[in-house]
Amino acid sequence: MSTVDRRFGVAEGLAVKAPCRVATTAAITLSGLQTIDAIALAEGDPVLVKNQGGAAAHVDNGPYLASSGAWQRRVDFDSTRDAVQGTRIAVIEGSTNANTEWWVSTVNPFVIGTDAIAFEQTGWSVALADALQFTVGAGYMTINYNGIPFLKVVDDGGGAFHFGIPSEL
Repeated sequence: MSTVDRRFGVAEGLAVKAPCRVATTAAITLSGLQTIDAIALAEGDPVLVKNQGGAAAHVDNGPYLASSGAWQRRVDFDSTRDAVQGTRIAVIEGSTNANTEWWVSTVNPFVIGTDAIAFEQTGWSVALADALQFTVGAGYMTINYNGIPFLKVVDDGGGAFHFGIPSEL
């Protein structure tokens, strides 16, 4: 069982951060508003910087807030207790990285701003979650995947629920 000390930000071995609008596809300058992964950034947009070159530059990897001046790390990733190996960040937009999730693959312990931090893409995709649709009617709910019903839950009216393939219920 994980324990969480709210004073320090993460549970042992797990942290899920707020999503970023985009993720880098190459090393960037950490200042000024720019276009990343075909998306023109606005002031305050969250960006997952994951491609700073060389071991020394990987120190700069992590989520930042875009700015017309110097970029700042997000406050949820700017001190030692904010991330651990396995920390996950979803990316929402971009021509290459839209609907992807990334995890910190650097082995614990590491110090943000001092040690190189590497990110690797998970096998999970936000697109899978987007493909699910729910239809709710009187006494039933159907779960569809890309428009195809694959699970139906029916209330028998007596407090019991039945579930199965939609054509059988």
